[in-house]
Amino acid sequence: MKQIKTVIEPLNRVSRFDDKVNQLLENGWKLTERKTVKMAGDISESFNIPVVMALYAELEREIDWFEEVTL
Repeated sequence: MKQIKTVIEPLNRVSRFDDKVNQLLENGWKLTERKTVKMAGDISESFNIPVVMALYAELEREIDWFEEVTL
């Protein structure tokens, strides 16, 4: 069974993003995608919706599930 984990952090939190991704890599996760993305921010009082840049990483790992059968 494949597990997928996503890490998203604002662009100004690069070290926090790297720490999270590195910790997952140490725990057996495999990095499949890493990029910057544009996201809609919070709406302001003047009804403007700013575009916010964020760091995005997608990781996956394979888990072997087994079922014990007793007769």
